[in-house]
Amino acid sequence: MPDPKIICVDLDGTLVRSDTLWEQVALLLKTKLLLAFLLPFWLLAGKAQLKARIARSISLDPAALPYHAPLIAYLRQRRAAGDHLVLATGANQAVARAVADHLDLFDEVLASDQTTNLTGGRKLAALQARFPGQALAYAGNGPRDLPVWRGCQQAILVDAPRRLAAQVQAAGAPGLAIDSPQRRGPLKVWLKALRVQQWVKNLLLFAPMAGAHLWWNLKVWESTGLAFAAFCLLASSVYLLNDLLDLANDRQHPSKRNRPLAAGEFPLPLALALIPLLALAGLGLGAWVGGGLLLCMLVYLGLTLAYSWRLKREVMLDILVLAGLYTLRVIAGSEAGQVHLTSWFTIFTTFLFLSLAFCKRHAELHHLAKVEQTQSLGRGYRKDDQPFLLCGGLASGYLAALVFTLYLNSPLVNQLYRNTTWLWLICPAMLYWISRIWLLAHRGEIVDDPVLFVIKDKASYVTGLVILAIVVMTAL
Repeated sequence: MPDPKIICVDLDGTLVRSDTLWEQVALLLKTKLLLAFLLPFWLLAGKAQLKARIARSISLDPAALPYHAPLIAYLRQRRAAGDHLVLATGANQAVARAVADHLDLFDEVLASDQTTNLTGGRKLAALQARFPGQALAYAGNGPRDLPVWRGCQQAILVDAPRRLAAQVQAAGAPGLAIDSPQRRGPLKVWLKALRVQQWVKNLLLFAPMAGAHLWWNLKVWESTGLAFAAFCLLASSVYLLNDLLDLANDRQHPSKRNRPLAAGEFPLPLALALIPLLALAGLGLGAWVGGGLLLCMLVYLGLTLAYSWRLKREVMLDILVLAGLYTLRVIAGSEAGQVHLTSWFTIFTTFLFLSLAFCKRHAELHHLAKVEQTQSLGRGYRKDDQPFLLCGGLASGYLAALVFTLYLNSPLVNQLYRNTTWLWLICPAMLYWISRIWLLAHRGEIVDDPVLFVIKDKASYVTGLVILAIVVMTAL
């Protein structure tokens, strides 16, 4: 049987690897937060009305969507061969037409209006009414497309699971599979979406315990460990929210475009559900550990929410917030373990984290300059700000080293260490590490987050082991 000449293509999850309705909801949360509270009331009038009202309230940029490149390449071949391409979608007409105009690929559009939600059987009926008695091919990706496939002469399965492919085959429609290259497994997608690699930052909660030499105190270990778990849950919630609100900018970024939400690999409604669940679980665990920790977590949550919605776009203020979030983890660790935090330690860590925050922004600008972008997306920095960020970062790092040397001259040192002379060897090790990090950042070898770079950097591990050996030797 020859291939049908009328190719009908679904939009959400098929032509686009995401869902345009949830893309609009995310954009509504970012730009018109108060209007988002009306969504449940709009839904009471039916899903078609919900889609129509959202489309009237928010304008979705079709260029910022994650398209399925192999499917588009296949469709262009079919159109070049003279086939008739139809975008048949449950998305609202305004969204569907914007996508069709952007791609300049489809001959016509069938989509939902204010009264009809064009999905499942209703979509098949609309296609059969538009093309009576003609052979149809339909490209879809999920179980909701089964009724349409059963009424078509060819099924085009886009990134469809094996079980669904078996169901389509049982329905009798000849199938053609079009899959994305190098698809990541579900576990890897989850780990990337929750930013599990970023949990290493929460190890800062153990810093007060280590600084006070409470390595053998099991009670402090237990409370700080629970605080670590609480912060990891809360941090993943915030990372999901940040990625959800920054979809358009991430998709234009050379590396952030591969994040699961930006790439369309992690469902947006699942992310929206996980954000409050993870936050509540983290805060609940923090409250169980103690009120001081809960207060730190609430401040952390407030700062990160302000950062996600607004402060990330404010020059210099975003750097101070990033540094403050690192320092807040140290304070939270002292509250969890009931460990006294000296002013020396707080000032030292503040300057050190300020240097790393400068480094993060400098690395982003350096990488953007390579791809000939002059402005950081979603940030207030320009390419020519790199020298300023370099100077600010180096100065902050060296100030941290200076604070440490002043600390070595304080009476407090003699209370913790028997032989303070050897502690001075930490100073050159610290200066070496700070200078090296910034030299690599200046060369462009630190691509994004300096913390993630450090946990993979052998020289940083060697420096850390040297410092640890000096501390142990002087404490014994």
